[in-house]
Amino acid sequence: MPALATPRRRSFCRALRTTWSRSCWLVPTASSTRLNSTGVTSGPWAVVLTSAGYPGSYEKGKVITGIADAEAMENVTVYHAGTAVVDGQLVTNGGRVLAVTALGDTFENARNLAYEACEKIDFEGKTLRHDIGLRALRDAWDA
Repeated sequence: MPALATPRRRSFCRALRTTWSRSCWLVPTASSTRLNSTGVTSGPWAVVLTSAGYPGSYEKGKVITGIADAEAMENVTVYHAGTAVVDGQLVTNGGRVLAVTALGDTFENARNLAYEACEKIDFEGKTLRHDIGLRALRDAWDA
């Protein structure tokens, strides 16, 4: 079931203030009034933090710090993907390590908040991209 747990879906459901399964039920049942009643109140944005070398080979076991600081920020949630607890410490355990999601009154504000939260999280080999989603954002600006 990993396809249902992508960072994009998590941020979408967070913006709708509902679950993915509820969204799947609402759409095919033509419940547009129910879907609208949940109300998208802001723009969601998700940034995936990966291990150096991903999608190729990467090392595991790198200590992760700063998640509590990132989650202390308003409208920020950090989802774990490739993490594990070893000897009482949170460490990397996969290529896609964390998904940092943020909500803002616009997609641009949500994006800025998500990257600000990413700066608070650290682990050796932390990698993130800044270009993903920009095309959609530019298209929205041009509309």
